Amino acid sequence: HTPAIFVAGGIKLRLKYIPYSLAQFLRDVTKSESSPRQIMLTKLRSKPSSMPKNSKKSQQEYQEVYKNKFYFGLSSEGFHRNYYREWGNPDSEHTIVCAHGVTRLSRDFDVLAAELSKKYRVVCPDIVGRGYSDWLGNKQNYNFLQYCADMNALLSHLNVEKVHWIGTSMGGIIGMILGALQNTPISSLILNDVGPDIKRIELQRLGKYIGRAPVFESKEALLEYYKTTYQAFGEVADADWETMALYSSFKQGDRYRMHYDPKIGDAFRSSYSFFNFDLWKYWDEIECPVLITRGTESTFFPRDTADKMCARGTDVQLVEVDNVGHAPMLKSKQEINEIKKFYRYLNL
Repeated sequence: HTPAIFVAGGIKLRLKYIPYSLAQFLRDVTKSESSPRQIMLTKLRSKPSSMPKNSKKSQQEYQEVYKNKFYFGLSSEGFHRNYYREWGNPDSEHTIVCAHGVTRLSRDFDVLAAELSKKYRVVCPDIVGRGYSDWLGNKQNYNFLQYCADMNALLSHLNVEKVHWIGTSMGGIIGMILGALQNTPISSLILNDVGPDIKRIELQRLGKYIGRAPVFESKEALLEYYKTTYQAFGEVADADWETMALYSSFKQGDRYRMHYDPKIGDAFRSSYSFFNFDLWKYWDEIECPVLITRGTESTFFPRDTADKMCARGTDVQLVEVDNVGHAPMLKSKQEINEIKKFYRYLNL
């Protein structure tokens, strides 16, 4: 173990009594002043839990406690580090995985995870290319085959036989694919404003902004961008807009950049925006209980698609959130209570 101080991107980071291997790793990745990866690592200073691994704390005492962790994924380029935020007691009987949307990150689930962690273990990954996870060199590797492979690595890393999946938009698509496979470890699905039928026009609308955000010269400009781009989230307090904008970006000097690889947008436009998504073959194979949450104003996930899912599914419930488009943030009391109600239905 060795103490160390790292200075990068104008930020001083002091780490005490960290393993030598981690210290060497941090020294290596912080050598390049201009590396976005280096900047992200120096930002990894959110207050993590300092509880010993074998702590005997009760489940209640784990409330609002999280740890930043990582696991390795593998692509055609080699290994990459994927980070995740873990809430609650790691020895809990039930594990919930929360997967975010295409340009979002694990922090979107902070409010939900803090509440659910009173009873469950909650794991919120940064899918590769987002948040603190590595950026890939080849844009074509940003695809659902890679995302599913990485989530398989995560599930193996968690060392559990069963998980309960919550997925918003892209995260829900990943959940549907994994949940449809033979011997799937997914015991239940919560699909947030997404289904197996997505029209090309909606994908093209998303493609207009993904990866094209400018560099913001001020926090005010950053906030205005979020309020405009994500207005479908509905009524959001100014303080909540600021919180989301800041955790969804990283600061480089006096400017702000988005916390995801811009190449994700290039891959999205070249791969997914030319045709309708048709994933009904996956939906028809899903046997676990499903809760669908939908914004009443969502054009991305029309009501008729949700009704068709309910008719074709084996154990499906539908809840709608008023005055919200794509997608509900899963932060309100109503949304969290509906999720808790679903888990009570499952006797969790």
